[in-house]
Amino acid sequence: MHMSLLLLLLFPVAWPFISKLIWPREINMIEVAAQVVVVGLLVTGIYYCGKSGKTSDTEIHNGMIQAKHRQQGSYIESYQCNCYTTYSGTGSNRTSTTVCSTCYRDHYTVDWYLDTSIGKIDIDSKDWTSRAVYLLPNPGEYDKAYVGEGCSGEFAFTNYVKAVPESLFGAISKTSQSNYPIPTYPRVFDKYHINRVINVGSNVNAQTLTDLNAKLQDANKTLGPTKQANIIVIVTNISNSMYRYAVENAWLGGKKNDIVVFIGSKDGHTMDWVDVMTWAMNKGNGQFHSTLKDDILEVGDITNTDKLVEAISSDVAKLYSRPHMKDFEYLDKEISPPTWVLILAFILSIVLSVGSTIYFKTHADEFNGGGW
Repeated sequence: MHMSLLLLLLFPVAWPFISKLIWPREINMIEVAAQVVVVGLLVTGIYYCGKSGKTSDTEIHNGMIQAKHRQQGSYIESYQCNCYTTYSGTGSNRTSTTVCSTCYRDHYTVDWYLDTSIGKIDIDSKDWTSRAVYLLPNPGEYDKAYVGEGCSGEFAFTNYVKAVPESLFGAISKTSQSNYPIPTYPRVFDKYHINRVINVGSNVNAQTLTDLNAKLQDANKTLGPTKQANIIVIVTNISNSMYRYAVENAWLGGKKNDIVVFIGSKDGHTMDWVDVMTWAMNKGNGQFHSTLKDDILEVGDITNTDKLVEAISSDVAKLYSRPHMKDFEYLDKEISPPTWVLILAFILSIVLSVGSTIYFKTHADEFNGGGW
């Protein structure tokens, strides 16, 4: 058990026994035990909720659309209706009672969703009391989706490294990091799409970036399930390859299934430098890194998107091994909740412990007739 939790529990465990010594007849041992258990559990719950908040994270899973569904349905809803009030008694004893009937109404529903290799993706749903809902056109995202298309989704996972980033990162100082433009980590949009090609000031033309993004998404629909991989490419005109470490620090290494490829290019064609980042400082992927860098540099021209994606896909399929979070569970003992959570838990432990003592003491005759 973490020392900070032990210190938080010190007061709610000790105070009930102290109160028993001060008011031996007003407080009984059942009340002492109740205070220790209830307040102790509450403080412990707040502590672990705060701790889990520091380790909660999301990662991108990739797969393929397997089927599309437009599902129509209906159900009956019950509700109170025709309510009226009755009165009984007289004077100060007069009381009122509301009486209602039960009515029913039909509801008609339409659900649009996709079956995919990463689970169900909800597109939209409508719930009306009119059958006219069945005449609604399909949402645009649903019409555009097709079986065999690549798709992405965000899934929660526990990230111990996020809670104690200093355990792994520090290849570049925070001051140096601030000198570089750091892109926002890509997120899923329009239900299942993602921009996995990020342009940081490069002269690569827009069509090349669009083609590269589409081909990488297509590659990820197979590599996602088989290699548990999420490929991201950052294209930049920054000539210093240390830029990779600035992004790694800012992104805390990315997510555990990320493969982030950096390509530096001044003219928008020639690759001036290449680097690769995988989670946890490239743990277990040394050969993969060096091979992929060499193979990408051999492509030479970033506009050759077919060969570039082929090199990335081939090396990921043959050499990439996703790191496992269980290898970093040892960091759990270093994680404590945010300071504000500790302060909140401490204040509540005092207020609830003292408050319950006052309540038990005030109602001593009701509970135990004097205690023991």
